[in-house]
Amino acid sequence: MSKLSIVASVYNEEASLEAFYQAMTSTMSGLSLDYELIFVNDGSVDDSLKIIEVFAGSDPHVKLVAFSRNFGHEAAMIAGLDYATGDYIICMDSDMQHPPQCIPEMVGAFVDGHDIVLMARKANKDAGLFKNITSGLFYYMFNKISNDDFVPGVSDFFGMSSKVADLFRNNFREKSRYLRGYLQTVGFKRKIIDYEAADRYAGESKYSIKGLFRVFFIAVTGFSRNLLRLCYGCSIVAILGALGLFVASIVRYACFGITSPVINVSAVVCFFFGIQFALTGVLGEYMYTVLGEAQGRPIYIVDKTIGLD
Repeated sequence: MSKLSIVASVYNEEASLEAFYQAMTSTMSGLSLDYELIFVNDGSVDDSLKIIEVFAGSDPHVKLVAFSRNFGHEAAMIAGLDYATGDYIICMDSDMQHPPQCIPEMVGAFVDGHDIVLMARKANKDAGLFKNITSGLFYYMFNKISNDDFVPGVSDFFGMSSKVADLFRNNFREKSRYLRGYLQTVGFKRKIIDYEAADRYAGESKYSIKGLFRVFFIAVTGFSRNLLRLCYGCSIVAILGALGLFVASIVRYACFGITSPVINVSAVVCFFFGIQFALTGVLGEYMYTVLGEAQGRPIYIVDKTIGLD
């Protein structure tokens, strides 16, 4: 019998964990699969850890990986993959926005021979207009800049076979990572399933503009060299702009006998400094990514586990 591992990342979700656990138990009872439900507690400061420990104490399917502090959602998914023992692994959030009711369809895709199942969010009841606009803009800009073509709406709700999971256990160990992006570039037979994100059962969304920009730069620096190539384009524009100002100054003097060296020089200097600062910022993003990899720090630190080797 095949085994399914479900990795659920948890960060301050005490209000929704009971509903999530009951929904998962109900869903899995209808499938003829052995399974394990791995909760990865990402440094929650509420009672999430205690609630999961109660689940693990009464249900042998429930496993726990508890971080020593908050390492982020991507690290939580990596940890879940590292500890998962199933033939198929599904990663999802525990706030009920990733519907457990979608799992049977995902399992069906695995049975049909797919190694990767991507869940594409087509609607989000919990998101406002601003969040939907910024999310759409994210994918639009990302696809324009990236060297690869990414499916809009693909979320951190996805599944993979153990063959693909082994890639993430042995490779793709970057400190700054974009898992949903990696899954769209490693190949293998994949299926995309549309779903509608439900309302958050309780608590507040962890979404923020700061977090969106962070993910955007991680994604771009990890999948595109186009920002680096922008340096060449900006250099050409800067040179042409400087030549244009120089020619305009000569023409103005020849036709009207009027010139303002201070203004002309100031405009050129400011223009070049603006270009330089912009390109330095772009290069800094790449250098920071390289520095993070060179430091060799762990992706996550485990404080305790329950039911896992």
